[in-house]
Amino acid sequence: MHFFGVDKNTYAKGMQWLVSRMPESEPNLPTTEKTPKYVISEEVPARIPRIHRMNSSIAVKLKTVNRRQNFTKLFLSNTGYVNTNYCPVYVTTYHIHLARWLKLFPQTQIHFVDGDRLISEPLQELRAVKKSCGFPHFSQRM
Repeated sequence: MHFFGVDKNTYAKGMQWLVSRMPESEPNLPTTEKTPKYVISEEVPARIPRIHRMNSSIAVKLKTVNRRQNFTKLFLSNTGYVNTNYCPVYVTTYHIHLARWLKLFPQTQIHFVDGDRLISEPLQELRAVKKSCGFPHFSQRM
């Protein structure tokens, strides 16, 4: 839905509009609206606290250096430098985007997930996310 994103018309519809379009879940279970663009959109960090009390945010960390190496081979500008305006490169400049979030949220409200570990050990990562977000115990297996 990209509710908190760039589209001002969607955001202006309010939280009730968003909730009415969310999939049904069990009572007292968290439901979330997410998109990778939330991390890089300039508007999003300031919009979230205006409309929603946020306990935690989750960021998935990827190996930026590895991704950059692949892009370097393909997307050098004429000067020999990586074209940082090229979208796939810009979105991986996490330090720029994270700084925007840290202006509004303490680091304790941001939980970083190791993207590689999420693939290799998903249960362990999901347990850490659950604990970080303060979710109640909901499964004997987690």
